[in-house]
Amino acid sequence: KYLLKEIGCYPGEILVTKGLDYYCDGRYLGTAKQKGSDGRIVGHFEYNGTVPEGEYFMRGTHPRSYDSRYFGFVKRAAVVRGAKPIW
Repeated sequence: KYLLKEIGCYPGEILVTKGLDYYCDGRYLGTAKQKGSDGRIVGHFEYNGTVPEGEYFMRGTHPRSYDSRYFGFVKRAAVVRGAKPIW
């Protein structure tokens, strides 16, 4: 499956999970939802530390986007077109 996402936190930056909220180097990235659109409880990715080399924390532009808040880091090798940080 192909997903269109932007980099929320890239290698060397500090990703912090506080409950369901995500921060990168102190910047708020978003809040994970507890339930999917079908009403089922969804798990979420938890991490507190430096984003590893060769991996990215990806995020969608919509608050309900399926992104790294749920599936974790994406390896650079899995990026098909390109990835650029957006600030």
